[in-house]
Amino acid sequence: MNQEELFRNLISDGYNFFTGVPDSALKVFQNKILTSRFPNIIATHESQALGIAVGALLAGNKPCVY
Repeated sequence: MNQEELFRNLISDGYNFFTGVPDSALKVFQNKILTSRFPNIIATHESQALGIAVGALLAGNKPCVY
């Protein structure tokens, strides 16, 4: 599965909020998120991304941490 398929699968599974630490290995996936209508919060550390995702979940979103 390539990164574009991964993004499409996540969207079809209901994920609607993205957060994570930028990584060149995920460049295609991150660009798909950036050009989408979904919120994307860039974190400075993995633990920060998890905290953001928990907050998003409590607010009613289905978050994906990359």
